[in-house]
Amino acid sequence: MTPAKVLYLILLCTALALLLVWQSSLARSVGYEVQDLHAEAAEQRAENAAYVAQLGKLKNPRRILALVAWLGLDLHEPPVEAETDTTRTQPQETSSDRTAPVAVAEAQPD
Repeated sequence: MTPAKVLYLILLCTALALLLVWQSSLARSVGYEVQDLHAEAAEQRAENAAYVAQLGKLKNPRRILALVAWLGLDLHEPPVEAETDTTRTQPQETSSDRTAPVAVAEAQPD
């Protein structure tokens, strides 16, 4: 073997070794990124579960009734009386009922 061929084989082996190291490093960094994403997804699931629990508390009918009572609101609406005259219609809006928008002029400093 000539020295040129030996040098060529050494360079080829070195290039392949560097490629292998680069691939290994890339795979390791992608693995770390995947691990971080899994941890973030677990945090998001925990936060979502907390929101679902809070929503369940806020939608609780007992809580809502207690708030209605505390605020002094009337929960029951009075019954609606049925109209006996079915020929009656809603009053039509006339042009005199409408008001024109008023433009506001800004004062300009002197």
